[in-house]
Amino acid sequence: MSATPCVFCKKVHDFDREEAFQILRKTPDTLRLLLDNVSLNSISAESGENWSPRQLLIHLIDTEYAYGFRYRLIMAEKDPVITPYDQEMWVSTFTYGDLDATQLIRAFTPIRRVNLELLTSVDPKLFDKPAKHPEYGNITVGQMIPHLAAHDGNHLEQIRNRIPPV
Repeated sequence: MSATPCVFCKKVHDFDREEAFQILRKTPDTLRLLLDNVSLNSISAESGENWSPRQLLIHLIDTEYAYGFRYRLIMAEKDPVITPYDQEMWVSTFTYGDLDATQLIRAFTPIRRVNLELLTSVDPKLFDKPAKHPEYGNITVGQMIPHLAAHDGNHLEQIRNRIPPV
């Protein structure tokens, strides 16, 4: 555990790397429990400026792709530079057709599993290798892991709170 604020969200995450891995491993099952038998219409319902549960799920998929690429870039390349992306534009541009929650979770799960397998099988020294990010300065995979676990928790809570009552 670290009292150092996260370089991305500026919050202090109250778990270590192994606890972060446990959170990341549980997210697909938590999504299944939250969204099992919830209709496509229900998860697609938007509320004002807030993303719908479906958009949050799409954002989790997009983030998993982006972070998976970033992990590989940082750990394998010499002098890596991370390119930012506009998450709002990604969510509004990529709707993934009419895929329902079950199909989207089935897409997310293997990507997450492969990324976790990658992270748990590399030399842990690679977690401290820096990359340059134009907004956040030097970042490492070691900083990304707890942030992504907190990111999962935040969006799971938003999904939970935005599912319309049955």
